[in-house]
Amino acid sequence: MGRKRTANTKGKIISAAWRLFYEQGYEETTIDDIIAESGTSRGSFYHYFEGKDALLGSLSYLFDEKYTELEPKLSGFATCMEQLIFLNQELFGMIENSIAIELPAFFCGLAVNIIVSLATAPPSVEIVKEFESV
Repeated sequence: MGRKRTANTKGKIISAAWRLFYEQGYEETTIDDIIAESGTSRGSFYHYFEGKDALLGSLSYLFDEKYTELEPKLSGFATCMEQLIFLNQELFGMIENSIAIELPAFFCGLAVNIIVSLATAPPSVEIVKEFESV
């Protein structure tokens, strides 16, 4: 139970931070804003993150949450390629609707490049096997 509570607290902080970065902008969002929005404490915030900049590395957490949300829907697609296209469309939508444009260009560019490479590269044998087992 301790691990679930830990992941939940960290997840609340990450989700609140990215929501605020999108709504207010990164520079305008304070640690106090994040703590208030997440309903956590200053101690919890600093337990997981050294500061606001450390949250920039947490984007993968949002992707993982989105993949978990989308996983049950994958069985409705006939091929692995259709599944990949669906996942990419959903992630692009998430990026457009919840990630602030004024974040450092390299960071947003990195996320987009990863998604684009997944969408355009021929699927590796490992990826195909993983999707076929779903």
